[in-house]
Amino acid sequence: MTAFNRGRSGAAPEGTHEVRGDRTVHADLLRLGEQGLRDAVIDTSAAELPPRDVLAGAQVLESLAGRYVCISTVNAYRRGQTSR
Repeated sequence: MTAFNRGRSGAAPEGTHEVRGDRTVHADLLRLGEQGLRDAVIDTSAAELPPRDVLAGAQVLESLAGRYVCISTVNAYRRGQTSR
C-alpha cells in the first residue's frame, strides 16, 4: 500500500510506502505514478480542491489503477453539523 501526502499532518499509516508530494503539482503526480500499478486509488482530499485539480489527479492515475474512488464528505452534512 502506498500513501501519497505532503507530510504536513503526521506520518503515513504503519506498513505503507510513503510518497511525499503535492497533488496540485503535475510532476509530483507523475512521480507517484512511477511507483507502479495499483489495484485502486482512494482519493480522500477532494473537498479541499477545485474540481480541475481533482480531475488532473484522476487523469494521471487512471491508467495506473484498476479502480479510482473519490470520497468527499463536504456535502454530506449541513453546515456546522458533524458526524457522531
